[in-house]
Amino acid sequence: MTFYTGLRDDTAGPLIDQFGQSGTYRVHASESYDNATGKTTKGAPTDTAVKLLELKGAGPRQAQEWSEDVASMMRTVVLLSAKEFAAEGVTPEVDEVLIYAGKENRILGIKAVAPGGVAVIYKMAVQYA
Repeated sequence: MTFYTGLRDDTAGPLIDQFGQSGTYRVHASESYDNATGKTTKGAPTDTAVKLLELKGAGPRQAQEWSEDVASMMRTVVLLSAKEFAAEGVTPEVDEVLIYAGKENRILGIKAVAPGGVAVIYKMAVQYA
């Protein structure tokens, strides 16, 4: 274990566990498009249990960190422990779904806090899906 994996697993992860809430990161394996109907059908979902903190009152200060497009669409910013992602071998991606507090949220932007190349926390800009 390196210093940064210890920071992720023994510090950031437990703090977000203690003060945050449970959520689900959902990825749909594939999509298929039907030319006859014009509809897209999503494949089977794969869920990863996560712990997160929603930063209430995501205002102009937080919006400055994101591109203009993301800042204009985002509802709030969420911090996620990278511990669960690392355990499952998952890297979060834009346009996937984050479910918490009974609502689905689309991920608009992701910034990893990754000292030494080890993701410790993911900061995500989200909007309701």
